[in-house]
Amino acid sequence: FLIFIVALGIESAKQAIESMKKRHRVAELEQFALNDSMTGLYNRNAYDYFANNAKKLENHMIVTFDLNNLKSCNDTYGHSTGDLYIVNSAHIIENIFERFGKCYRIGGDEFCILMRDCAGDDARKRLADIQKQFVLREKTNYARSFSCGIVGVPRNHDKVDLDTLLHEADEVMYNQKREHKKEYQSELGI
Repeated sequence: FLIFIVALGIESAKQAIESMKKRHRVAELEQFALNDSMTGLYNRNAYDYFANNAKKLENHMIVTFDLNNLKSCNDTYGHSTGDLYIVNSAHIIENIFERFGKCYRIGGDEFCILMRDCAGDDARKRLADIQKQFVLREKTNYARSFSCGIVGVPRNHDKVDLDTLLHEADEVMYNQKREHKKEYQSELGI
């Protein structure tokens, strides 16, 4: 009888360990599914999940931005430096914005922040903080700027989906990016 009890205890312990390993693996897979492996920020899957399930978005702002001159950085210094540019930028974004909302890497060098309970001035202050950090941390010309778009969630947000607002913020961002590119090319004499 004692042997049976010991064998049963060992088997129960093995099952408990297996169950813990499975839960740990599920947590790891969930982490990979929702977080960008390069930067650690939330990824596009996490953004899409939030966009499809968001209920109350009043007083939210959507801030999108794109790193300027990444292609030039990759062509001049190599892709490992370009990756470092993305990672360093993500850390700056996260350090400045994480207290105010969720930070997502939604594309190669494109980021999105969903700021809660804020006004446009709050977002602009955070963007100015990011620009200061870029200038302080980066020693090469390619990494000193970004283009951004800011859109507030309208009061009747039930009638407007988050992807439409993201698209609007992207439009503002790409207009700014075109202007930056003209300035950059002018500086280079192109």
